[in-house]
Amino acid sequence: MSEFLKELHITAEFCQDHPINAFSKHIPLEWVEEAVKQTGRASLRKRRFPAEQAVWLVLGIGLLRNRSIQNVCDQLELAFPDTKGELPPLATS
Repeated sequence: MSEFLKELHITAEFCQDHPINAFSKHIPLEWVEEAVKQTGRASLRKRRFPAEQAVWLVLGIGLLRNRSIQNVCDQLELAFPDTKGELPPLATS
């Protein structure tokens, strides 16, 4: 069994209502950074939904596959609020 698969199994045990740090304890940040790097795209500005968070969302969707994308995004606290501190309705759609 690959190291990645082992880590996914361990992480799957913690798929309760936890923020992203519950996953990040078991999935090395280097993997997320490498996934972003493999896209070949660089972000010059801080976006409301940066590429790193998109990777976490994809992992979350896989691990929490019985939940909606909106729910996964909310549970992992992925979208950045606007200047008023609110999440726009289209932030995760």
